[in-house]
Amino acid sequence: MGGFSLQQEQIERIFLGVAVEAQKQLPTNLQKNKKKVVVIAGPTATGKSALALSLAELMDGEIISADSMQVYKNMDIGTSKPTLEELNFVPHHLINIR
Repeated sequence: MGGFSLQQEQIERIFLGVAVEAQKQLPTNLQKNKKKVVVIAGPTATGKSALALSLAELMDGEIISADSMQVYKNMDIGTSKPTLEELNFVPHHLINIR
């Protein structure tokens, strides 16, 4: 890969800028009636969880995990489940449900 590298803070700023611009382009009635859904996807250990926490805080949102291993109780090694502090900070769904 080239020498291009962005810091997490830069990525968050870019993402939020794009999201704000996209929202401005929606008709006013859609902006009021639709809830926002942001999907964050990518390879392991790229900062998706930290970005999700930041966005959830900024947007007063919640996190729905789609991780195939985080659904299992007692499977904590290698799954990078959110900490108790993170779970209490922002509501999370589909963690430890099976």
